[in-house]
Amino acid sequence: MITYKYKKAVEYLNDQYWHDSILYEIRIIRRDSLDQAILILKLLTDADGWESRNTIMQFNDCYYVETKMHGGVNALSDGEMISEASTNLSSKFIDQVNKVWGNAKIKLPELFHISMILSSTGSAIDIVSKSVTVDMESIVEKHSAPPPMYPTR
Repeated sequence: MITYKYKKAVEYLNDQYWHDSILYEIRIIRRDSLDQAILILKLLTDADGWESRNTIMQFNDCYYVETKMHGGVNALSDGEMISEASTNLSSKFIDQVNKVWGNAKIKLPELFHISMILSSTGSAIDIVSKSVTVDMESIVEKHSAPPPMYPTR
């Protein structure tokens, strides 16, 4: 497991191959004022899209989490494919967090924002966080999405 903060988190997350990676699960944990958002996914290892790794991304000390989830669409994979993701050091979401917490006269740590759009449903995920801890399996597998065009026998 490796934890990335602020600029290193942005660099790491923006270097990943998000398009057609598969999101299986989102967990939002609220405990002891240390809110976490956990994404469980198969993350592609390169731009070719043939191989991926089981990955858990734990966003630590979340100050904002918003999900706009749409259901009722059959996905092309066994999970929801990711269309795009980007991570930034400034955004309207970070500005909103700073305004709310600034009005309470609470000094905030340096934060980053990750935004994700999902392919099949157009769902959106936005997280403003202090750090991300990444746990990636060492085993590389054949990527399972999208499925083959023709059934194999």
